[in-house]
Amino acid sequence: VGRPVRFLIAGEEFFLSYRGNISKNKAAQDGGGVYLGPGGTFTMKGGSITGNTAGSNGNGGGVYVGGTFFVSGSPTITGNTGSGKANNVYLPAGKTFSCGPQELTRDTIIGITVDASSVANLTPPNGKIVIVQSYVGNLVSLESDDRSLRVVKEATQAVIMRW
Repeated sequence: VGRPVRFLIAGEEFFLSYRGNISKNKAAQDGGGVYLGPGGTFTMKGGSITGNTAGSNGNGGGVYVGGTFFVSGSPTITGNTGSGKANNVYLPAGKTFSCGPQELTRDTIIGITVDASSVANLTPPNGKIVIVQSYVGNLVSLESDDRSLRVVKEATQAVIMRW
């Protein structure tokens, strides 16, 4: 079992591409694969983040997004857990990530978990949480870890809404 890649200091950057793989890591709290702290930048242009675990009360089994996160190409972020359930990319309240500048391919799969307090305030039909500010690619690339929510593309954004 490895340790998560951690970004705690502003200005730190990490790139993962093509055949890169972050797997089978565990964290006592948040960020089983990658803990992206405030001011850090993580760019993923492919590769995979799978089989990682955040702690029993943790979030972001794959990636905890507290900084700037960019994805493009054909990354896969699935099969990660936090708090004992699917928890791949965790977005705290008010956090988003960016897709592009290269289009996401149809091979891309990214599971997304949003802050529970934000989800509690979602009311159909207009309640939504913006998860991606700039979006280039296929909508099939993004899915909610919570099956009662769905990802919807709106112009250049992606949002999570209740079914």
